[in-house]
Amino acid sequence: MSWKLIPNAGAIEFPILHTDPGVAPWPATTVRRRSERLYAKWLDARNGLAMPAWSALGSVMGPDLSAYCVMGEFGTSEGDPTITGMGMHFSESLDVSGDEDKTVASYPAAVLIGIILSLSSQLQHNWTPIQSAGEFFSEFNKLIRYRAAVLPFGESRARVENWLGIASWIVAPTAEGSPVRH
Repeated sequence: MSWKLIPNAGAIEFPILHTDPGVAPWPATTVRRRSERLYAKWLDARNGLAMPAWSALGSVMGPDLSAYCVMGEFGTSEGDPTITGMGMHFSESLDVSGDEDKTVASYPAAVLIGIILSLSSQLQHNWTPIQSAGEFFSEFNKLIRYRAAVLPFGESRARVENWLGIASWIVAPTAEGSPVRH
């Protein structure tokens, strides 16, 4: 697989899932990572055009990925990305109103929302789906590793009007414990 660095973006384009001309693409069900499954479904939904219409959102996300997605829109061609919805994975992680202490989960979720918004703002200038992987430290000095991806959508298919992001993270293992996946 080849990876292409997007200039000044700090992110990479998706690896090519279609390896050779005339060879069938990888089915989304055989891809392990959520971001790559979402990308495979996005490729199918666009039907050879630059991007799929927003009306294809349900078939791209599906019930298996919707909990891990964040979606949004651009108000105008100069507008900032706005979140219009998020899956249960994010909304539950960000909800700190309960009795239990969710600070450990809410901090990475909030940071990843910021990363997704930053990546989605790049889509107005480059319609290429973007994925990012990296790490950061939580407020408790725990190492958090993440993967995130953002995909463009447009009803007119002439400009990006909506976006769909997906992310997951893991609290890196310590000497005395195993990793905690989110």
